[in-house]
Amino acid sequence: MKVIIDILNRIGFTKDTAVRALKTFLQAFLAYILTALTAGGCFDGGVTKNVLIGVFMSAVAAGVSAVMNMISKRAK
Repeated sequence: MKVIIDILNRIGFTKDTAVRALKTFLQAFLAYILTALTAGGCFDGGVTKNVLIGVFMSAVAAGVSAVMNMISKRAK
């Protein structure tokens, strides 16, 4: 685990980056779930599939957020 933390620190991944990525993940996931509930698509029998799609989309958004945060920090 220490090796992974050292690698993340070397590429500029800080606690602030992790917090921002987590916030972005939660925002994207909640937006996806609320949209699915509103549209009624969450209850069509494919609930697990829909939730996994939401988690995947949220993870991608969080990853993009983390990369953008690291790039902006390096530019300063």
